[in-house]
Amino acid sequence: MLYALNRPHASHAKRLHAKAFLPLLAAGFLQTLAYNNLWSDNLAVYYGQNSYGTSHSSSSGQSSLSAYCQTCSVSPNGAFSGTSLPNCQFLADDIKTCQNKGKIITLSLGGATGSTSFSSDSQAESFADTIWNLFLGGSSSTRPFGTAVLDGVDLDIETGDSTHYAAFVKRLRSHTDSASKKYYLTAAYQHNWAKTKAVNKDVKIYIGAPASSTAAGSGYVDASTLGRIAKETRSKYSSFGGVMLWDASQAYANGRFDQQVKSAMGTGSISQRDVDNTTVEARSERFIKIASRNSS
Repeated sequence: MLYALNRPHASHAKRLHAKAFLPLLAAGFLQTLAYNNLWSDNLAVYYGQNSYGTSHSSSSGQSSLSAYCQTCSVSPNGAFSGTSLPNCQFLADDIKTCQNKGKIITLSLGGATGSTSFSSDSQAESFADTIWNLFLGGSSSTRPFGTAVLDGVDLDIETGDSTHYAAFVKRLRSHTDSASKKYYLTAAYQHNWAKTKAVNKDVKIYIGAPASSTAAGSGYVDASTLGRIAKETRSKYSSFGGVMLWDASQAYANGRFDQQVKSAMGTGSISQRDVDNTTVEARSERFIKIASRNSS
């Protein structure tokens, strides 16, 4: 599934960042500039599983990806011959359009019902090679998004065994570190992890929240409350990066909850330490992105 990040700048321009595993995520706004990892008021929105549309009338469901910046759980092109891998190459132009507007589109692995695990380091490394070749900077005759090159991977491992994921990440890093393009890795952790255990001390943490009362069994709060929480968190943690919402269809059906939250959380600032370490943006912050999700 895909996901996008956006920050309102003082000039009222917008900065957006995004992620997906065969669904996608993104959010489109007025003007857009490239996502800046150094800011603390980014907004991420998942797209692709049509969370709202599955329980409401189809006319109220998710719009096409390009309208936010098309989900691929059911591809009009079917699957690649001899595989169950959906052929979603019709999304290539939409993905590139989003990227050209400064959105970062990444692939999300796992989810609430995705019980994923590896039996060995070698299996994890092989899967990293597969992800690289199918979705990122590698090559394959069965690339689901055709010539579009995604910007990274999100690890949303809510069930299953996390053993051997370190091998998966290291192998993926062996590919991305030698590439000319910047790639990102996101995962779910907390602020204390960012400050005490993360190898990269410049990682960013995002508050994860449902975009409406129907997006999760619990945890939904109104935009003003979420904005206040974001401001309080920003004031306490230099690792704070912004807010993540599940998902785009819920946010749009809920009176553009994404825009309400962006307005309520205000404009963040950039720390001197971040200014002095701008190489972080060119490297791997979001290759260990931290996003704390309240919903799936």
